[in-house]
Amino acid sequence: VSEPMGALPQLMRLGLTCMLDTRLESVRYYGRGPWENYVDRRTASDIAVWTTTATDMFEPYVRPQDCGSRTDVRWAAFLDDDGKGVLVKASMPMCITALHYGWEELSLARHTDADAERRFSPLSPRREIVANFDIRQLGLGNGQCGPKPLKCYTFPNRREEWRLTFVPIGAGGTADLRNAACGVEQQLGAGDDSMDLSVSGKGYDGG
Repeated sequence: VSEPMGALPQLMRLGLTCMLDTRLESVRYYGRGPWENYVDRRTASDIAVWTTTATDMFEPYVRPQDCGSRTDVRWAAFLDDDGKGVLVKASMPMCITALHYGWEELSLARHTDADAERRFSPLSPRREIVANFDIRQLGLGNGQCGPKPLKCYTFPNRREEWRLTFVPIGAGGTADLRNAACGVEQQLGAGDDSMDLSVSGKGYDGG
């Protein structure tokens, strides 16, 4: 359960962040892929079962930033070389990321000006995997100098309830994965009946 308190800005995501063991490098999921996609950048990504790795989900943009999102995910499994690991499913389709970087590393790796001093911290990957399981995601909008996301790709700050289920995948390998993925009962995410194509603001101030 998520209950907003006080005056909050527009959130960029709403969900749960977990640290996974470094051995769970392989990522297999049922959702949109094979490349990264976002709520307003997903029509070219098909829904299927895709396989990738936490290392390959990172996108080396010139300006380090959050990346590697996969949307409309029904379930995601994180496996080691022997096919053992954990499967995660939610009560509604998720947006997931799995990287060897947290937001702290990505933020500190940006060039920033502070009192005329130029600072830069090179990216250094963690051993563990930083996994995000989000039920809400803010659209990217149309560029740093362009309009912010359309209204239909934003979400209000309100009480939300959802359920995440973690299922161990053992020595049964594919059979365990198939059994764990069965019975996913998900509701569609809450949304407006009609798409509001008005822009939510001008310019970019996301930092």
